[in-house]
Amino acid sequence: MPRLSLRRVVTGVTFLIVVSLGVSLLSGDDSQGAQVYAAKRSHPRARAMDMMRDREQGHAIQKRKAPKQPEPPAVDRKLNAVVPKRADEEKQKSGDQIPNIVHFFWLTDQDFGFHHLLSVLSAHKMLGTEQIMFHAAAKPKGRWWKEAEAIPTLRLVPWGSDVPEKVSRQMEVRARLEALMQHGGMYLGTDTIALRPFDELRRLDCVMGRTGDGLSDQVLLASQDASFLKTWYKTLLQGKFKEAIEVAAKQPDLLHVEDTRLTRPRWTDWWDLSNLYREGETVDFSDSYAIQLAYDQYNLGHTPDSILTLDSTFGRIARTVYHGAQELKKSEKKVAEPNTNAVVPNIVHYLWFGERDFQLHNLISMMSARQQLKAPIRFHTDEEPGGRYWAEAKLIDELTVVERAAPNATLGETAEDAILQILREDGGIYLDADVIVIKPFENLMKYDVTMGRSPRGLSFSTIIAKKKAYFVQKLQKMKRTRSDDYEELALDAAVDRPDLVHVEENTLSRPRLSDWKDPSLLFVENNSGWSDNFAIKLFYDLYAQDHNQYDIVNLRTTFGQIARSVYYGSPRLITDGSQPRLYPREDYVVPNVVHYVWFTCHDFRFHHLLSVLSAHRYIKPDHIYIHSDCAPSGHNWDVAKEKIGEILEVVPAEQPEEIFGNPIHNIPHRSDITRMDVLLKQGGIYLDWDVFALKSFDPLRRYDYVMGNEIAGLNNGVILSKPNAEFLRIWYDNYHHFDDGKWNFHSVMEPWRLASEHPNLIHMELTGLSRPDWTDWWDMKRMWNEDVLEDWSEAYAIHFIYSYHNEEHNPEDIKRMRGTFGELARWVYYGQKEAIED
Repeated sequence: MPRLSLRRVVTGVTFLIVVSLGVSLLSGDDSQGAQVYAAKRSHPRARAMDMMRDREQGHAIQKRKAPKQPEPPAVDRKLNAVVPKRADEEKQKSGDQIPNIVHFFWLTDQDFGFHHLLSVLSAHKMLGTEQIMFHAAAKPKGRWWKEAEAIPTLRLVPWGSDVPEKVSRQMEVRARLEALMQHGGMYLGTDTIALRPFDELRRLDCVMGRTGDGLSDQVLLASQDASFLKTWYKTLLQGKFKEAIEVAAKQPDLLHVEDTRLTRPRWTDWWDLSNLYREGETVDFSDSYAIQLAYDQYNLGHTPDSILTLDSTFGRIARTVYHGAQELKKSEKKVAEPNTNAVVPNIVHYLWFGERDFQLHNLISMMSARQQLKAPIRFHTDEEPGGRYWAEAKLIDELTVVERAAPNATLGETAEDAILQILREDGGIYLDADVIVIKPFENLMKYDVTMGRSPRGLSFSTIIAKKKAYFVQKLQKMKRTRSDDYEELALDAAVDRPDLVHVEENTLSRPRLSDWKDPSLLFVENNSGWSDNFAIKLFYDLYAQDHNQYDIVNLRTTFGQIARSVYYGSPRLITDGSQPRLYPREDYVVPNVVHYVWFTCHDFRFHHLLSVLSAHRYIKPDHIYIHSDCAPSGHNWDVAKEKIGEILEVVPAEQPEEIFGNPIHNIPHRSDITRMDVLLKQGGIYLDWDVFALKSFDPLRRYDYVMGNEIAGLNNGVILSKPNAEFLRIWYDNYHHFDDGKWNFHSVMEPWRLASEHPNLIHMELTGLSRPDWTDWWDMKRMWNEDVLEDWSEAYAIHFIYSYHNEEHNPEDIKRMRGTFGELARWVYYGQKEAIED
């Protein structure tokens, strides 16, 4: 079953709470019904929500033998408030209870962002505060703080002696409560925007807003002597800290709760916090006092200029606060226009500095670039990677390794400096090594420069630029005089000169804005909305688990879909039991005939003898045909003929020199074509010369077509096929696009892709026809390691890839040979796996 993440559990619980609120409001439960419902709620926060809900609806929770309940509190329809009658009357007479002072807290050393400035400005402009007390553990930094300091009513108030290493929830709450109990006033989180005066709320004693699963203290209004603050503060002093909703549930008459007008305008916003930022979408906030941005989850790097043309709810709010008007202004600056033809050279650049592993996702990135962009790849590095996936990467057509010194950190040089210099000198497409190209960049290459958005500004993960592009030169010049992060710098440059760069909002990074909240979503969710992107940035380093090309077969995540699409040619789960599959027939459909292909005159070695003897001993075929243009000879061949007899037959065969007009130069590729021709016409069992059969193939002969999995796709060293099998015909027809320069693409990787498209035409053996342990594919020589014994008891056959060993053996030395190969050689030649003593 799918793994339940903490985020999904919290979302589910929250949904149930809100649904329960709605059901109660609609059903009009009596007090006894409310009591039964509350008794079923076990979580403290859930019980608190139920109690507050019942009290707000005028229902007191009855208990057995309880004294008579007081008269239900009056409901102030105008304020949506729940206030005891006496207290309400006193407040109306006395006027404002809460001082017109706003408190902010800054207990971090992070940069003071533009949205923080908007929050402080909103307190000044919308609330008309007498004073803004900005309590800070350290003076904020960044250019937007300088603008905040110019607000005449703002006063910086030192808090503590230094920035705490970790800010706990209790520390945050205590700081706010102590400030409000000392001065009274209104606390605002630096992620909250005030939208209109709080005058009506300031006549009350204490006010908070509601969220999807409790009460929000991002806006907290209170008088100095507010009883609710004292009660809440007491839980801190006693070491029994409670959240506000738990305190309010016991004493709801001490607190006025605003349902949505201090947080988000709609309940549904709590399940989709990004709706404020979506272009073209409008959220009605006209009735709200304040709104919580949740900006830090998206951090889109806006500026006073960029919000002018921002067609979103956040744009309207930001313009109202900063510029004093909601109206969307048409940009007076000229935007980047595409050229008639592509101006960017079709070259892909990668940077790779330092000694680190070249992993599967890096290989997939390079494969995707080659597949979609059809461009030469320049791999700039100070130290060429090693490992299995780099070896495969070097097989990619038109890959060039370019030696380049790593940036000198002591001189302040960065990888971004190197990227810009490469693009300035050569132009082309820069890709991070964890960027997957989804579709061609043809339209983007008509712009002088194209970049995508990131949480901080413009992303450097994918840059498309012509040679000597002015925007690239502008960035280099700006960096000499400013210390800003490169992504922020790029956004500033784009706002200043939008005519120099084309910006893709989502299609060069992540398909959904909400992905920025949790970049690891690609690895935990299964979402098919990525296909419209030009490219996707994985942020793979944030995901701890490494993947290999075997486990992506069944990986039920977005990354799994993308990885399969690139590596195997299809996003579908190939071995998913819910998909159509090939079922065995009642009778044998694969002829019990074994085929080998033997091209050119060369030695018939001992392992060739073992292979053909294994087929004879364990498959027990009616015939063994060797299709050859030069019949085998020598001592081992004589032994084979003697032991096997008349069923062993050499069949003349010519080497094919082309297929569908495509030339074939490699002899192994000629063998690939020949085995397919033979099986289409005759059917049977094909074996490579370094395959040992270990038991009867009869269970597999009931399937129309069978191949075994290997690490790069499907292993064509063992094939079972009925004559003219449909899957084999589809695969053979795919050779219309044959390229002799691709080593295992058509013979191994293509059948895997076709298997994903036609799972009802092929039966795949996971390990039974290749290797008993998948990790063998990272250590091909392990079969000959005399200190290792593999468990091959369940295997039909083993494909040794003998070229990794290539030593000669004979009937005598295998008698006492240790290791897996020794066991198997004896099993084939002598019929026993135990060592033989003379």
